[in-house]
Amino acid sequence: MNRPVKSDRLILLSVLLLILLCVYFVFLYKLQIIEGDAYLEQSANSIASVEQVTAARGNILDRYGRVLVSNQPSYNITINEHQLFYETGDPNAQILALTSMVESYGGIYTDTLPITKVPPFEYTEMTDSQKSMLDAYFKDKNLSENTTALELLSYMRSRYKIDNNYTAEQSRTIAGVRYEINARYSKNYNTADYVFVKDADMKLITAMLENNLKGVNVQTTYVRKYSTAYAAHLLGYTGMISSEEYKKYQSLNYSMNALVGKDGAEFAFESYLHGQDGTATITSTADGTVTNTVYTKEPKPGDQVYLTIDETLQEASENALAKGIEQLKADKAKEDAKNGTTPDKNDKNNQITGGAVVVV
Repeated sequence: MNRPVKSDRLILLSVLLLILLCVYFVFLYKLQIIEGDAYLEQSANSIASVEQVTAARGNILDRYGRVLVSNQPSYNITINEHQLFYETGDPNAQILALTSMVESYGGIYTDTLPITKVPPFEYTEMTDSQKSMLDAYFKDKNLSENTTALELLSYMRSRYKIDNNYTAEQSRTIAGVRYEINARYSKNYNTADYVFVKDADMKLITAMLENNLKGVNVQTTYVRKYSTAYAAHLLGYTGMISSEEYKKYQSLNYSMNALVGKDGAEFAFESYLHGQDGTATITSTADGTVTNTVYTKEPKPGDQVYLTIDETLQEASENALAKGIEQLKADKAKEDAKNGTTPDKNDKNNQITGGAVVVV
């Protein structure tokens, strides 16, 4: 048997529903009418980008856990292409301003265009990566592989609208940075993103921010820190991944700008030391100020590797060897002086050399 709903309950529910609707419309009015322009401007000035987050490489320790190799934070300056080409008004003038500031602080910006910096412009000796990048650029721009350095610079002045008021050296500077950015979009050419300044000095970064120079971003990364000068031959070193190495590590999800072990323990234990990079969605304003960072994939640091060497014993052994060699050289010099002979530097029999010391 159905029981009738009391009228006072219906009235109460109706009043609650009316209140909720009123609250909803008030917030909607505030959002769209009162604060609509502010939110519209904020939305227009917000730029979201997905960036790779570099994972920290694992530490290398001696048998007792003393740190031999670790990481220290480093800051790279990268090019913000949207700002540089759409907000500065004159990207070429801005490039000159940026390169001049880097040089004034004793820094070095990345310019691998294989052409001399001053006239007469000629091709320089190229590394394999420079040759590959230039060949891809020629192919992408339908340029002959026999294009001379002068012809290439002339093409760049036209393509990148480099004003004739710039000097030859300034034009070469602008062309070098424009080439670094543009060449990475060449068809069938995979390479790392362009890093304008690697391991930038904090004074340089501060000056750029204080002067509100548009067209650059600051990216946090890591560089290897070697805590000992001993066993260098054993520890090895790292470097930017090459095109040949990328073919090997690509299946392991290595990025095209990854640091990999080149020699020694860094190379031998690469699979353990290398972490897994993450990704983050970075929201920033039009002037480059980061307003929000959301990690879509957390980076996973590399594993620590313990070696069998004893840092203290290694140091003592290498110092003893060095002193021994110096003593032998001194004794040999006294003997030569006593006999009135002059040692022939090219005679291998008169040379005393040292060897590598590894204590395990």
